[in-house]
Amino acid sequence: MLGSGEQLGVLNMAAKDIFAHIAAHPNRDFLMRASFVEIYNENIRDLLSASSEASVAIREDPRRGVYCEAVESMVSTYEGICHLLNTGESPPFRLLCLTLTLMLTAFLIHFL
Repeated sequence: MLGSGEQLGVLNMAAKDIFAHIAAHPNRDFLMRASFVEIYNENIRDLLSASSEASVAIREDPRRGVYCEAVESMVSTYEGICHLLNTGESPPFRLLCLTLTLMLTAFLIHFL
């Protein structure tokens, strides 16, 4: 998933594509948030939490759908995502959740 040496993994390539898309649209404002969790032995642990034993609850919301209550970090660069991917030890199952939001206020101001 993370690759090795000069070969990028799936997560790194996806992050590069996301930031290439953002760079291709300089007139738009994007907000990216990331959470990073470990799933092991039917337990979900937050890898971005200050507590090493931070357990994560799974919730369901009619608007958001199914989500986990993990710490979210603002990410503004590809290097920022790479830093998150290298957080913590090497758990067997990692899940990186990226939320990319197009800021509509930029369009509203543009039209006024």
